[in-house]
Amino acid sequence: MMTLRGAPGPEAFDRYADRWAEPPAPGTAAWREATARWRLLRTLCDSGTPRVLELGCGTGWNLIELAPFIERGVGVDFAPRLIERARANAARRGAANLEFVVGEILELDGLTEARGPFDLIVLAGVLEHVPDRPRALEACRRRVAADGRVVVIMPHPANPVFLWTRLVRRRVPRLFPTDRHLSPRALSALARRCGLAPWRVPPLPCRPVHDGDPPPPGWVRAAIHALGVLPFAPTRGAYALVLRPEPA
Repeated sequence: MMTLRGAPGPEAFDRYADRWAEPPAPGTAAWREATARWRLLRTLCDSGTPRVLELGCGTGWNLIELAPFIERGVGVDFAPRLIERARANAARRGAANLEFVVGEILELDGLTEARGPFDLIVLAGVLEHVPDRPRALEACRRRVAADGRVVVIMPHPANPVFLWTRLVRRRVPRLFPTDRHLSPRALSALARRCGLAPWRVPPLPCRPVHDGDPPPPGWVRAAIHALGVLPFAPTRGAYALVLRPEPA
């Protein structure tokens, strides 16, 4: 598959396999962000026992947390070491209803044809790294059930940590050159063009840390923490755009 120059490949994410091997430690900022994300995803699984597909599943913790509430979960990631970790984590937790597959988001039809359609498709911190975002959303539209949901979780471009990085480092904060963080309005417009209608946009906490970025001074951290109390996507740092498929 052709990729854009600077687009991340599997090896770029495989190096995080050990760092992401375990779930976040309780009481940390990463743990608070993860538990808020898991609570939201559980609310989207509250009707029956859905079939769930997660794209860019990493080491599998989102699906593992959902496993007791769903019929079946399939995780797809193009980084083989992450999938190895996800399989080991699921086995350790006894999540026998989960399956993890090495594959590309843009090759989704072939990967999941025998496994779908899905009642819920999750892209958590993933779509901003995908160079061809329209094709990824169109693939989700084809694989989601007629009454299903697609949820895209993404840091807000006005995240206070991003704003601080722009001010101090004079650069856009991103892991890879092709990354792009979209506002809820911009992502909604893109989703509509791909046959997915916005339904809900709940804010989520997110204070990203990128390798090589110096931590903000204490007074900045305190201000960012205070902003996080406000119930808005820019101040909390991220959002979940919940989408419904448009009628064919």
